Amino acid sequence: MNVLVILGHPDRKSFNHAIAETCLKKLESLGHKVIFHDLYKEKSDPVLHSKEIPKEAGCGRIVRKHCNDLLKCDGIIIIHPNWWGQPRQF
Repeated sequence: MNVLVILGHPDRKSFNHAIAETCLKKLESLGHKVIFHDLYKEKSDPVLHSKEIPKEAGCGRIVRKHCNDLLKCDGIIIIHPNWWGQPRQF
């Protein structure tokens, strides 16, 4: 099985990184082929620019690679912090 693991967290000492490491080790130990993307390490730009919206617009090399990796996979694991879901103090 091909599995794509995507990590989105800036701190290499974070719990999210520990989860990603554990996932990678376990998947590989079970014989799965793993493709891993650390979006911060890759300096991924999360901003969608208006020139990227039209149907005929092209995409950059990194986005094209990520799309191709996604097409090859049978499963996807996305690891990210849920900062916006934390309790608020009023």
